[in-house]
Amino acid sequence: MFESYVYSEEYRNTTVALKLNNPLFRACEYETFCESVPHYPTDLVAITLEKNPHLQVHAYHEEVDSSIPHAEGPEEEALCLSTELFVYPKYGLTKSNEWKYILNHKNFTQSVRIETCSEQDKPCRLIEGFAAGYVSNCKQKYIYRQLMAIGQDGTISRESFRFPVNCCCHVEFQGDQFLKS
Repeated sequence: MFESYVYSEEYRNTTVALKLNNPLFRACEYETFCESVPHYPTDLVAITLEKNPHLQVHAYHEEVDSSIPHAEGPEEEALCLSTELFVYPKYGLTKSNEWKYILNHKNFTQSVRIETCSEQDKPCRLIEGFAAGYVSNCKQKYIYRQLMAIGQDGTISRESFRFPVNCCCHVEFQGDQFLKS
């Protein structure tokens, strides 16, 4: 466990605890995390990082292997459209279903590559109607990434946070429509 640095009882109990439990925070730009958070404990994070310089080894930056061609060629097309981004989350949903602040500060950043479905629950491209009785749809898949987080009491710990990782085409047999009539 890492050392905890808190300004005062009032700061810990009022500012951090109330903000973390505020249901308005659940209205993030993404389902499981936010990049912009009102009342992010910037000062507390700065002081904690200053007093714990060894935390820098936990800064995390994802990279994409650019040696592998990513763009689809003339004979390739994605079944489900998606958008890829690198994000710097400041608030997220943990594996234990708790919302926590994520350390992301000018002197300590943690990036995560996400991929979100552009057409969630819509039919997959190219294969819709490929076989009688089968239907397809695009589904969002998630993965847990470990990032450094700050708890309600000001302690720093590694937590697993849920992020969208890819968009997959699911095919399901629903039977022959003519037999159901």
